Formats: sequence, C-alpha cells, structure tokens
Amino acid sequence: MLNHSRQSASPLKLPIRWHDYQALMRFAVKGHNTMLLRRSLLLALPLITFCGFATAASDNECDIKAKEIQQQIDYAKQHGNTRRAAGLETALKEVKTHCTEESLQAERQKKIRQKQHNVTERQQELKEAQQKGDAGKIAKQQKKLAEAQAELQQAQSQQH
Repeated sequence: MLNHSRQSASPLKLPIRWHDYQALMRFAVKGHNTMLLRRSLLLALPLITFCGFATAASDNECDIKAKEIQQQIDYAKQHGNTRRAAGLETALKEVKTHCTEESLQAERQKKIRQKQHNVTERQQELKEAQQKGDAGKIAKQQKKLAEAQAELQQAQSQQH
C-alpha cells in the first residue's frame, strides 16, 4: 500500500496545464460538433482534475504519515534515543498495516469531537467568570475560548 508511485497509469497528466487545455480546445474547434465537444470538455476537465487530486491525496496520506514517522525514527537514532526509536518503529508498523482512508477519517472525526468538547468547556468557564464579574478572568476565558474555537476550525478544515 505504501509503495505507490506518484505517476499514474493513465497517459493524462494531472493537474491539466493551461496549454494542454488550450490544445484540447483547438482540437475541439476542428471537429464538426464543436459546441457539444467544447461543452463536454469544459464539464469533464474539472471533474477529471478533481478526481485525480482526490485519489492522489487519499493514496498519499498514509505514505506521508509513514515518511514522517520514518524521519522521526532517523532523528531519534541519530541522537541515541533508542526507546523513542523503538516506539516510533511500532507506530510505523501500525501505520503500514492499518492505515486506510477510513481510519484517517475516523481520526479526524475524533479530533473534531475533542475540539468541540474543549469549546464547550471554555464556554462554560467563560460563563462562570462572567457570573463572578472578574474582568481579568473574563478576558482570560475569552482568550481561551477564542483559541479553542480556532483549534476546532482548523480541525474541521483538515477534515476535507
């Protein structure tokens, strides 16, 4: 699973470059059903490009995760941290055996739920500070709430 090459089996290069698009459009002009062909190309090219990006992203997420862990293993070994290296090697084996698109999605969902829980806690702490009327604590809790909301937003943006 982790030995995927970056090159696809299809001759179409993704993402499609502007001059490739122009060449396809020039080809479309030479045909008989130019309007139909042009419309088809205009609809198909973004879909092809999007599907290529989605496939490349899902195939490579586990590869990227494995490479990051391998870099950490190398760093730990260079600095004589054998326990950390051993733990990371276990993590790398887990990634190689169990990493799937579904498991990554489940991890993201769990992270979002944790961040939502943090936001709820911060909102409650802010309410308590407001009830006490301490301006310093209110400002502190507002800052913590804003940080928790930003973390939640970041986690939600990584989901897609």
